[in-house]
Amino acid sequence: MHAREKRLSYDEMTKFLQVLCEEATTLIRDFALLALYT
Repeated sequence: MHAREKRLSYDEMTKFLQVLCEEATTLIRDFALLALYT
């Protein structure tokens, strides 16, 4: 098995962050942001 590599485009990242910031569960939002930026 090999690792797949996917990078979000600028448009995809913008939409992803908008949806993520609307997440009601702060734990999920904070975890996703932490994982994204580290």
